[in-house]
Amino acid sequence: PMRIAVLGSLLILNDKRHSLLLAFTLPLFSYYFCGHPIFYKNIIIAIELCLNLLFLNYFLSKKYNTFLSVLGSIIISKVFYYSAKFLLLFIGVLDVQLIDTSIAVQMLVSIIISYFLSKHIEK
Repeated sequence: PMRIAVLGSLLILNDKRHSLLLAFTLPLFSYYFCGHPIFYKNIIIAIELCLNLLFLNYFLSKKYNTFLSVLGSIIISKVFYYSAKFLLLFIGVLDVQLIDTSIAVQMLVSIIISYFLSKHIEK
């Protein structure tokens, strides 16, 4: 849901700065108001969402295929997320499962988001 809100804001607001601000603050507001997920996980989620936007904007500026730009930016940001989460698990900061949602479900959702977002970006 956060990724959809952040990427959707890029389409609606058409302002990279505001979308980055939303990407960084949305997980922190979630923690502040709901206490979920835990603080350190929210930090890496915020960074992940910002990286998603930065890579998407970079790929689109290079005129790469729109669908692959969206999907690639999601995959790169997910690799960062799981690497950072693994590191925090390894050093003992987090005590959670590495993968909460199956990779297959995440890939399916990423492909669906990429398809719909690419159709709106191309307009």
